[in-house]
Amino acid sequence: MRHNFLTTVRRVAVLAGLAFTAACGTDATAPVLAPDEAHAVLGTLTATTRAATEATVRTAGHLRPLRQAVTVKATIGVNGGVIRIPETGFELVVPAGAVDKDVNFGVTAIPGSTVAYEFAPHGITFKAPLKFRQSVLTTSIGWGQTVRGGYFTDASKIDAKGRKAAVAEQMPARIDGTWVVFDIWHFSGYLVSCA
Repeated sequence: MRHNFLTTVRRVAVLAGLAFTAACGTDATAPVLAPDEAHAVLGTLTATTRAATEATVRTAGHLRPLRQAVTVKATIGVNGGVIRIPETGFELVVPAGAVDKDVNFGVTAIPGSTVAYEFAPHGITFKAPLKFRQSVLTTSIGWGQTVRGGYFTDASKIDAKGRKAAVAEQMPARIDGTWVVFDIWHFSGYLVSCA
């Protein structure tokens, strides 16, 4: 299973915290963080690491910018399924076995010209990769351009007018016929970048 850098940092920080607590937990003078304090410390570490690793990318654009967000929801279970946003030429393919129970999925196309989407439930991970599929026919992607997937933490990282975004991770993508395709292992926000 593919793990990104931030997931690894989070796990190391949590394990280090547990080891520290276990090693020092019997000492009456050892500091013990309340759950809210521990979450705040981990959040600061994650935010610092994310800022240090973010890259600015040029984003693909919709041929017709969205005037408002478009959200599609569906309940998908162990047999898999597909969520489509016809207005943007987007599909999310959930393969059989990616989840082990019914999940209420949501996909929101972010308004503006940038080809970007937010996914819910935020933070969920999958047992098999989901396929992000964007039709090139509805975008500004030209022949011969290099395309990649990009993971962003929130929509404030996108400059829709300048068609750029700060991404925490870039993923390899391919053009399959008339589709840009890349794998998604967890939910947050994803976009298509091109060069």
